[in-house]
Amino acid sequence: MALSEVSEVKIGLIPLEVDGFYSPQDNCIFINANLHGADLIHTLIHEVTHSKLHTKSEAIFGDKQYTLQELEAESTAYIVANNYDIDISKYTMGYLNSWGLDKIYNEELQGVMENIQKTARGLIEKIDLELEKRKNLEPTKSKLQTEIQEAKKEQKELLKKHEEKQKKKPKKESKLDSFKNKFKGKGE
Repeated sequence: MALSEVSEVKIGLIPLEVDGFYSPQDNCIFINANLHGADLIHTLIHEVTHSKLHTKSEAIFGDKQYTLQELEAESTAYIVANNYDIDISKYTMGYLNSWGLDKIYNEELQGVMENIQKTARGLIEKIDLELEKRKNLEPTKSKLQTEIQEAKKEQKELLKKHEEKQKKKPKKESKLDSFKNKFKGKGE
């Protein structure tokens, strides 16, 4: 997954009661192993954002700083996912509303929005680069696969040469044709 290549911290898939979390102490992201599809991508973007913006965070669940960090991570996840046509709006809107964002002042919101924009742009650029690298990589073949492919090619060439030789040879008369030709003028 291109997202795991973009992350600068280790990512662990483990059974969790929550979708995921970033641990600044361990400098590691933990993702619920039961997630898949858009939920997995969304959670991974959200937690990668935390790992980029909140590495030295001492915010405590429920305080204002924690709320602002959740706004940054979830909004960044929304923008990045949307860039790749992954719709997470139903989850994102409810999640953001649950954090009481109406209590954030405009001055605080300005800084948060700048962080969101900068982080989303950076993640999209890195993901695009990773996707481009993967697109340009030709799948590597094992030695056996290469040998099989070469043998098939050689077999086709030999078959082609054989067919060309057969075309050049004068056509042999079959036994039936020979028998017919032998008696061709006798009964007429």
